[in-house]
Amino acid sequence: MGADFWQYKLHFSHFLNQNPTLFQPVGGMDAIVRAFAERIGDLVRYECIVEQIRREDHKVRIIYRGPDGAERVVRADYAICTIPAPVLKDIPNDFSPETQAAIESLDFVEAVKVAFQARRRFWEDDSAIYGGISWTDSDITQIWYPCNGYHQPKGVLVGAYIWSSGPGRRYSAMSAPERLRAALEEGEPLHPGIASEMECGISRAWLNVPFQKGGWPRSNPHAAATLRRGDGPFHFAGDQVTALPGWQEGALLAAHAAAETIHRQFTGR
Repeated sequence: MGADFWQYKLHFSHFLNQNPTLFQPVGGMDAIVRAFAERIGDLVRYECIVEQIRREDHKVRIIYRGPDGAERVVRADYAICTIPAPVLKDIPNDFSPETQAAIESLDFVEAVKVAFQARRRFWEDDSAIYGGISWTDSDITQIWYPCNGYHQPKGVLVGAYIWSSGPGRRYSAMSAPERLRAALEEGEPLHPGIASEMECGISRAWLNVPFQKGGWPRSNPHAAATLRRGDGPFHFAGDQVTALPGWQEGALLAAHAAAETIHRQFTGR
């Protein structure tokens, strides 16, 4: 077997951020976000676009456009910014040169996922596969099998999970139907006849998502440390400022750290 198998794939699930003891909330990972939304209610302003981030004396002034297209302003003592760096770098702001340089240096992964609904759970019926991942040497990289709904009539299969730059950009440049066809073609050697098993599919190329422009940040300890220090009344959170990029745990740790920093500034303790 190739060196890549021994050095990477064999140990993948045992990396620090890929521990096999990870748990999933009941209802999926979005259950965490939904729980926050239920508790903070009217504090959330949806469908708003931040257009400027400014200093005003020693405070902040955020200019944004609401869902009706009207420009609005929010003034506050502090701001915690979680906007992904590929989007944030192009928003007019009053950040220090050091902060702006850190933001611009954060490079996001060209992640792509493709999923299919299968007419039958052929991976269980034909191959006795119950959950887990198959690695490939094609651009699709991985095929993920569901770890729930065993022996149900149908199932959803992740037919591609891509995070390498070249394959990610290739799939991102495709139309949605082209991605589905390409993923099925690359999955054929592993599961012959896979195309005939699928009813429908869906894909997401995070590079093309307007307010994300990438899946998650590549590790950049210097930039993350710079943003964690904050910039006057501006503070930064999200997985992009932690040692756990791409994980909700990193985002939550960053939020706690930013809130604690503001608390110390406000109380002097």
